[in-house]
Amino acid sequence: MRLKKSWKLILGAAAILVALFILRGHPLDSIAVPEKTVVEKHVVIKGRPIHYHEVLVGYRSWLDYSIVIYNDLNDVLTDKEFYSLDEEKIKQEANADVVILNGPRYWVLDEIQATKIAPRRMLGGFEWSIPGAVKLSIFAIVNRKPFNVMQVNRDTVYRYYKGSKVYQLINDKGDVFTMQAFSQIVDKNQSLDSLDTLGQRIKLPKGWSYRVVTLDQELTLDSGGKAFILQDQMQNTYQRTSISERSAEN
Repeated sequence: MRLKKSWKLILGAAAILVALFILRGHPLDSIAVPEKTVVEKHVVIKGRPIHYHEVLVGYRSWLDYSIVIYNDLNDVLTDKEFYSLDEEKIKQEANADVVILNGPRYWVLDEIQATKIAPRRMLGGFEWSIPGAVKLSIFAIVNRKPFNVMQVNRDTVYRYYKGSKVYQLINDKGDVFTMQAFSQIVDKNQSLDSLDTLGQRIKLPKGWSYRVVTLDQELTLDSGGKAFILQDQMQNTYQRTSISERSAEN
């Protein structure tokens, strides 16, 4: 009888150890996020809109995911090539836990300026740059709720020229988020012109608003190593532009 109880305890402990090992996922120090190369002269990309695609490659560590961003900016795939990518094959190739195809997308700014060159890697048969990474909880991955603020590690300066239109969300505290890119994931027909009436097509949280502004002076968004972003239901992406006094007090 005692021997039977001992075996139960041993099996129970073994099951707990196996469950913890599975739950651990990838140790954080095993997730390879390559470092960028610092350059003396800024790398500048101009144009509006700027077409691009992304592949988000995620590695789970306990209940968080480290998402490595693969971007084809400056070496753009065709939409047909992007749609041909196989998420399961990429997951195996990258030894990842989750892969999300994020595109087609278009930057809605006038100039991207970087002080560091993103490293490049092959993935799915194409070469990509890796501009940054983001950490998300498992709940954020599963739910992907709109209007949820996320922190992205990146070193970029975004410029919106005087006289250009900007598309902004203002939350219930008065914080302003300026659109950096629109997406054709949810609505394949979404275009730069259609953003003027986007506020009529998205459902905003209580106290939030959407506005279109023609700039009377240049707007510069310098991430300084960290950017705070969110998405709406159309998976358009916005970067935090200013913080209200109400948020600063919290």
